[in-house]
Amino acid sequence: DVVFNSLTCMTDSNGLCDIQAQSVKSGTYLAHVTINDGALANSPINFDFVAGAPDLSKSVVSMQTNGAVADGVALNVIEASILDQYSNPVIGKTVTFTATPGVNFGLGVGLARTCDTGNNGTCTMSASSDIPDVYLTAVTITEGALTGSEINYEFIVGDVDANLSEVVASPTSVDADGFT
Repeated sequence: DVVFNSLTCMTDSNGLCDIQAQSVKSGTYLAHVTINDGALANSPINFDFVAGAPDLSKSVVSMQTNGAVADGVALNVIEASILDQYSNPVIGKTVTFTATPGVNFGLGVGLARTCDTGNNGTCTMSASSDIPDVYLTAVTITEGALTGSEINYEFIVGDVDANLSEVVASPTSVDADGFT
């Protein structure tokens, strides 16, 4: 995953030697450094490559859970995955889930909410509703809208409970005229 511009070098008049490393894959790497008579005192040495700027065409939104019961408690889960141009996860990026009427992201119905991406470049947002319907939420970062950022999800009617249900006649009486 790492390419060096050289595997050996000569020290300059100050006793310094410079080798450059390149990678498109983020992560921590280990380099072993030796001189003629063995390894240097602080060898091996760790160095890091970090993800670049988010790439909107590679960053996506998906549903982890969909079709929750509209009871104000059951949750649908939306996940945003933020990646750079080389598909490296972007850590610590703030993702905004826009205010959606009828949906509660944990701060109250109809309020927007944010979360920050973790080490895997993702953040998840739980949503509840007490109104069965199909909802549309836009998901953005400061660079813009993510691929599939306007995501549809649904809250469904729960099972019928006979103890909470009742029958009602309306009207309670009609003319006995053979037509009604």
